[in-house]
Amino acid sequence: MLEIENITIEYDKKCVLRNFSMSAEGGTSVAVIGASGCGKSSLLKAIIGIVPMNCGSIKLNGVVLSPQSVYEYRRRIAYLPQELTFPCEWVREIIELTLNLKANQGCDNRGVLLDYFVKLGLEKDILEKRLSEISGGQRQRVMIAVAALLKKDVILLDEPTSALDSESTHRTFDFLTTLKHRPTIIAVTHDKVFAQKCDKSINISNYANN
Repeated sequence: MLEIENITIEYDKKCVLRNFSMSAEGGTSVAVIGASGCGKSSLLKAIIGIVPMNCGSIKLNGVVLSPQSVYEYRRRIAYLPQELTFPCEWVREIIELTLNLKANQGCDNRGVLLDYFVKLGLEKDILEKRLSEISGGQRQRVMIAVAALLKKDVILLDEPTSALDSESTHRTFDFLTTLKHRPTIIAVTHDKVFAQKCDKSINISNYANN
């Protein structure tokens, strides 16, 4: 259970999100929608503890996000930003880098990962390719497969289908929502197809202070 209560986020004394509240039951999918610049990406960053809040609270399974609990939060949450920058040349390297992070140790199961690739419409030999050799949509699906492999309680996705066609969007949504460990999915998206398939959509434009 993820609970957000009356949070306000400011950058450089400018409010980007004011008095916003929402909740998401475990195993459900939530689309966060709204106009560009209304604080959607900032919301995801606040949930993972990257962006501080000026007021309000975030709770995961009853535990309040704080400087003391932020590491435990990151053990329970997978976050895929919209802009994926990779300090590696090969697909295999970025996967190894992710799985070797302290918060992700113990999640390495390459056989399951290859099965996820197939479900997402990716070839297994994509592991042996350079990142420069695969498309943006393929990169998105590779990282979604890795996020699923981590078996986190919550997966935060920022525009996860921006480079996908309609068929791949449906496949990706179905993959995420049929994972055996049933994570809560919170996705910032402009994709109407993806948003309509979610259990609920939340428009945060009214909470922005533009």
